[in-house]
Amino acid sequence: MKQILVIAGIMATLGAPVTARGYAPDNDLSTARIQNGVQVTGGTSLDARAVWCAASDFAFNQLGASGSQNLFVSEPRSTGSDGYSRVSFTLDPAGLVPADFLFTGSSLGRPGAMLTINHALSFCAELPVR
Repeated sequence: MKQILVIAGIMATLGAPVTARGYAPDNDLSTARIQNGVQVTGGTSLDARAVWCAASDFAFNQLGASGSQNLFVSEPRSTGSDGYSRVSFTLDPAGLVPADFLFTGSSLGRPGAMLTINHALSFCAELPVR
């Protein structure tokens, strides 16, 4: 609890994104670069906040996205023959209809669902520390 308050204080004070380094998203999610974005892969019970955290951390640290930039679901959650779920994200909304959403759980199934990198990174503070 104390760590979450410290992180929240730093975010509020600096206004800069806090990266997900040191956090362990559920199901040991993995990230991979794809054209114009990132694919997040993990167990079939992907927690939406952990997925957004992993995708935004990758976009910020590996793709050089700014905290104010939008991240969009480009290919909704699907389960491969290996039993792992995948969700793809992009920084380029071309061909998508950008859409806000109310519940993070449903967002992974909607192409065009979007959050800013900063907003998605804020989910990282809710995850267990590795």
